[in-house]
Amino acid sequence: MPGVSEYNEPPGWFAVSDDERALSTVIEDLAAGISPDAVPEHDSALSAAARNLAWTVKKRGLDSLESVDHEEFQKVLVDMGVTDSAFRTVLFNVFRKRDVKGFLRDSLDRDFQTAQYTHYGVGAVQMWWPPTLVSAVILSRKPARFDPFPRTVDPGEEFFLQGDLLIRSRGYRVIVQGPKRADQFVPSVTAAGLFFQPLRLTEPGEHIVELTVETNQGPEVATLFTVRVTGESDMPPPIPVDRRVFTDGEAARNYLLDLVNAERRRVGVGPVSSSVDLTDMAQRYAEEMRRESLVAHVSPITGDCADRAEAAGIPFERITENIAVNQTVGDVHRSFMDSPAHRVNVLDPEVDFAGIGIAFGEDAKQVYVVENFIRYRNRRR
Repeated sequence: MPGVSEYNEPPGWFAVSDDERALSTVIEDLAAGISPDAVPEHDSALSAAARNLAWTVKKRGLDSLESVDHEEFQKVLVDMGVTDSAFRTVLFNVFRKRDVKGFLRDSLDRDFQTAQYTHYGVGAVQMWWPPTLVSAVILSRKPARFDPFPRTVDPGEEFFLQGDLLIRSRGYRVIVQGPKRADQFVPSVTAAGLFFQPLRLTEPGEHIVELTVETNQGPEVATLFTVRVTGESDMPPPIPVDRRVFTDGEAARNYLLDLVNAERRRVGVGPVSSSVDLTDMAQRYAEEMRRESLVAHVSPITGDCADRAEAAGIPFERITENIAVNQTVGDVHRSFMDSPAHRVNVLDPEVDFAGIGIAFGEDAKQVYVVENFIRYRNRRR
């Protein structure tokens, strides 16, 4: 499918099919029955991405339903100009169309209860043999609405990140992670929530741009996207990740810690060691997030990571936190490294211990992860 040249530019060629229109009706009816005041809005770019995923499964065969990985999903979103940062994706097939509603009710009931997703997209493709409907549903959260801006620029070319915020916030920052360095900016924001930030990128290669907003539940990523600066980059390729599904929490924690230290070695930063008390703290919060269907740095029960450390009697000079829910721990790590704000925590040279919490979802297709990084007060490695 053709992509778009700018982010937030609706694909003009996209038209919803009858099967996709029926899927949309199911999504909105299910959401209205669970959270009548929080029915997500249809988004054509998300639907274009969802149809792309369904076509991918059709071409590869039904066995590929479980094999679309994080990087492939991100590429589809970029190709369709999507800049949203929080997603829930369901890829499935049904032999009888009347089974769609029951399947989605079972798959998305908890997501609609949280009322965190503001937009959705659907894609559906008919396979003739075996005769089945391959479908994709993408739920997303849009804390901000952006004007179109380019996916590719020349070195030194100026472009503008601007739009309006859709949620209340106490603060904002733009982080740009280039191939070799990261820069932070504070955008201009009006009382009406309109924001404006000029950007000028000079290093050739991929740059990750992220707008974060401060909410009552802590920092939230409002948008996350890549801009390619023309020219040749001399950076080595990223660390590869394994998308295996772990069932053993200890093995998953060890794998994530190995990935963290591999990333730190790649940029010349010393390793972090595992901390028993910090791991216990991170594990309790991962289990709390799963139990409360919460993915936030600030909990109404236990506060933020500094509050949790103080409650656990952990003395610190510096403490930071990464949190996520995704399909596999490998996907979680890649999402952290694709986000400048999370990447900074992973590569922070001012910390020397880490604690990782892992909580598996009921269907083993979701994993809640908490990474805490710390420099203890009056304690040596």
